[in-house]
Amino acid sequence: MTNRTIATAALLTALLLAPACWRGPAPAPQEPQVFLRTYQVPPGYEDEARQMLRNALVIGDKVQGSVSVGPSGTVLVVAPPTIQTGVQAFVEQLKQAAPEKRGPQAVALDYWILVGRRSAPGRPAASEPRREGPGFVVLGTDGLPALDAALGQVAAKQGPTEFSLLEHLRVTSVGDEFASNNGRQSAVRQRAATSAADVVAEIRLGVNRTPHELNTRVVLKRGQVLVLAESGYAGDPPAAFAGAGRDDLTLYYVVAADLPA
Repeated sequence: MTNRTIATAALLTALLLAPACWRGPAPAPQEPQVFLRTYQVPPGYEDEARQMLRNALVIGDKVQGSVSVGPSGTVLVVAPPTIQTGVQAFVEQLKQAAPEKRGPQAVALDYWILVGRRSAPGRPAASEPRREGPGFVVLGTDGLPALDAALGQVAAKQGPTEFSLLEHLRVTSVGDEFASNNGRQSAVRQRAATSAADVVAEIRLGVNRTPHELNTRVVLKRGQVLVLAESGYAGDPPAAFAGAGRDDLTLYYVVAADLPA
């Protein structure tokens, strides 16, 4: 919800409270007449408007009316005329403040699963292909330019590092639905949503035939690369690291977000 929408909600509360806060001669107790009115709200804001109105209609310990979602982008309000005046003002403000909502957007996340170890002087160089960067080398491939900056940061923090790629997977999900991709070495299941330029994703990422499994929730900006590490690798060492012990290796999960147009 934007700041303008929040301000609109505050205005709504003030408008609805105004009649209730007026102090004049106490009339004889009686139930106010209520009327049904239909309001057209911006597309995609029906549920949000209903919830905001329901909250605002509770004044003190009394509910001043009822709200439901109608057909074709409408909300139905049953309330006294003084309350309806405030509702009308709220709807007009919402129309001006609410940004246009689009349908569910496809979110693509890339996952690279790598095994790494500290470089050691005098260790025999692995065979080609290989990709070298500042302080690191990726063995077994001459690709992965998208990861140069992220792997360079890892090497800057822990010293010269060798990496070997286990697998690269890409998963695209839409709206609130889960999507998955099962590769030869790993499996990914994700649910992701967008908020402006951010991606909020629930991720389950596992390495096949090992106890390694990552369950997490991340927030990424478009194009951002996130690196998560787990010390020790319980799977068979990659060919480039043949003979290495489990405690000598680190498992890296690298995640990058993209928002297809």
